[in-house]
Order: sequence, then structure tokens, then C-alpha cells
Amino acid sequence: MRLGVSHTRVLILLCSFLLVSRSSIAQSGAMEDSVFIYRNASINATTDSIRLANNQLLINYLITGLKTENALEFTLNKTKSISVKSLPSAKARIITWNLEMVDYTNRFFGLIQHKTKNGILITELRVSKQINTNWEQSAGDAENWLGSVYYDVIPAQIKQRNCFILLGWRGKDRIISQKIIDIVYFDRSEVKFGLPVFKHGNTTKQRVIFTYPAEMVFSLKYNSVKKEIVFDRLVPSAPNLVGNYAFYTTALIFDAYKLDRKKWIFTQDVDVTGPERKKTIPPRQVQPPKQSK
Repeated sequence: MRLGVSHTRVLILLCSFLLVSRSSIAQSGAMEDSVFIYRNASINATTDSIRLANNQLLINYLITGLKTENALEFTLNKTKSISVKSLPSAKARIITWNLEMVDYTNRFFGLIQHKTKNGILITELRVSKQINTNWEQSAGDAENWLGSVYYDVIPAQIKQRNCFILLGWRGKDRIISQKIIDIVYFDRSEVKFGLPVFKHGNTTKQRVIFTYPAEMVFSLKYNSVKKEIVFDRLVPSAPNLVGNYAFYTTALIFDAYKLDRKKWIFTQDVDVTGPERKKTIPPRQVQPPKQSK
């Protein structure tokens, strides 16, 4: 049976699509494997210098590999300790992870993969070197980043276009952890963090930071039905321990930031029922299983 010209063209296009799809899948698989190897090499190294050197190899590999044409579709699911979150309307993804040092402190790393009219742009996020910054009142950018591993993304629903709320975890050491509510948006192709949209009484914050004992489970999650960011209320375990966050606990009461007229308003004693009570634990650095000899 002879094929007409139109049928032949369809067949050629279908074959081309299948070849491209297979090539894309192969590239994604190769990247998954390489990222897994680099990440495990970073985690398993016995000294900080080797951990950081291997981690830099991982960063270099991601910056190169994520620039390819179909890379926005590549998954990194094999490496569970790296968080990959989509920023849908911005055609972007934010990729973050932590690296634990020998003394159990954490360092944080991140990339933003952003599809622009000129191709895919990769922006490396660098933790700010500024000391004693009041982060709740400070804006940031790719060169001045409050390092975190982001575990949820929420449409900010404010005036700025392509603006997202990020829920993140930033373990400091074995004693203290933090979770944050942050904002990320794009000023043309530049990445920006923080906006004064969180109202807490008479104060407006650029972002919100919660500090609590590392051994404690602290819940911070988004209720999409009620459009509120719900969290445990933190209180000192004794009156003389105010500000000593290693001795804070939860009050078994929930507060929230609720969306109202393009602002997120702090509200006390919110009613939390059903699935909102489930604790959300962000992705942490995971030690890979040891290989048997």
C-alpha cells in the first residue's frame, strides 16, 4: 500500500518526535544517575573540604546540564535529598539542597532554572555573607540569599507577576532549626527574594522566620481551601527562657497568615481540623545505604 504525501509527512514527524523523546529520556536518565553519584560523593566524604569540592562538581554539572533545550522537563527524582519545585507561570524551577558539615552545621545551595525568550537561564543562589542581617526586614537576590531547602510553593496572589511564596527548612545545627515563609519573583530575568506583604500587627515583614529546637517537629504548611499558611505557635518552655529557642515548644495552638486584599495577615487561634494537622517534614540530606562488600 502506498502512502500519500500527507501520510508520509505525518509518519516522518512521528518518527522524529519519537527519536527526540527517546533522546530526551536518555539525557534525563543520564543526568539522574550523574547527580545521584555527585550527591552521594558529597555526603559520604570524610572531611568538609572534600564534601565541598564534590558539591562544587555537582553544581557545575547541574549548571551545564540544565541549560539543554529539554532540561526544564528533566526530573531529579532519583536523588531524594535534592528538592525540585516548579514555578509554573514563570516557566521556572527552583532546585535546593543542604550539605551537612563534620560539626553538624548545614550549608545551603540552590539554582533557578528559568525559560526565557533567549533560552534557558540558570541562576546560582549564593548564601549571603552579611552578618547579623535582620532577614525578616531585608530583601534579597541571587547573590544575597537566605539559604533554605524549599518544600512547598504557593502562588503569592499579590500584584507582582510571577511571584511565589516558598515554604522552606534551614537546619542550623543539631540544636536549632528554622522554617521560613519567603517570596521569590522575577524582575525581568533577575531573581529577587522578599516582599513586604506579611502583616503582623503594626509590622510588615519581607519574610517570616520560625526558630525552634532541631529535635522538635514544627508544622508549617499551606491550606489551599482556606487560603492560609498555618503553623504551630511556638512558646518558651519557661518564662526565663524567652529568646533561647533551644528550649521552645509548641503550644498546641495554631496561628496563620491569611490572604486578604493582596496581603498576608497574621491571625491567631485558627481552626485547624482534618488533614491540615498532618505534620510536613521537608526533604533533608539523606545518607545513602552502605554498599555490602
